[in-house]
Amino acid sequence: LVMEYVPSIKVNDYDALDKAGVTQEDREYLAECLARSYIRQFCNNRFFSTDPHPGNLGVEVRSGSGVNGDAESQWPRLVFYDFGQAASLTPDQASGVLEVIEGIVDTDA
Repeated sequence: LVMEYVPSIKVNDYDALDKAGVTQEDREYLAECLARSYIRQFCNNRFFSTDPHPGNLGVEVRSGSGVNGDAESQWPRLVFYDFGQAASLTPDQASGVLEVIEGIVDTDA
């Protein structure tokens, strides 16, 4: 089942990302988007994709809609494909995941 086709570059196709103009700043932004997405999936939704490999994650690059409002910049967007493998968390499990994340962020883990 496909909801929509979104053309993208595989997250690990570094040459193609470079050719598309995806900068180090863009890559850091995308990494933050991925981390925030999973935190939201774990803690808010308690439902998450269990198959996040490079074949299921892409980078969409659009012209003229920059992250910083710059009409000339390329705006990268993280694309998730294939939610065929997903799982749910109980409230206690979600709390446990959040504790682990907090420990990592606080370098307490």
